[in-house]
Amino acid sequence: MVKLSFLDQIVCFHFFSFQWKIEIILKDIDQWNKIIEQLGTPPREFLCRLQPTVRNYVENRPRYSGYSLDRLFPDQLFPPDSEQSKLTASLARDLLGRMLIIDPDKRMSVDEALNHPYINVWYEDSEVNAVSFYLLFN
Repeated sequence: MVKLSFLDQIVCFHFFSFQWKIEIILKDIDQWNKIIEQLGTPPREFLCRLQPTVRNYVENRPRYSGYSLDRLFPDQLFPPDSEQSKLTASLARDLLGRMLIIDPDKRMSVDEALNHPYINVWYEDSEVNAVSFYLLFN
């Protein structure tokens, strides 16, 4: 067994830590590329708000127009449309489309998502305004 000096241990730790950080960054870049290939390159107004190094990277990548939500989420991925529940594939796609906007300033908020017609079908006032379990026993 090789015994490393304290200094060697620190150097090894920093080397492996650096290597791990590079792997994380490369995985993030790979995810970014996959996202923009599907959803399209973000608009210039969003790119202008990015840090210069990130903006430079994105602007030097190929531009993608993205796919339509109908192609990304075809009807067969959803339950059949139902008049009773008012759940339709088009409502589901609308919700997904608003949630998948890259620009957080334009993306649907959590409250907006919870009030969307596709989600709101399951809203129960008695559940939302129920007495807290914590309050019952304290």
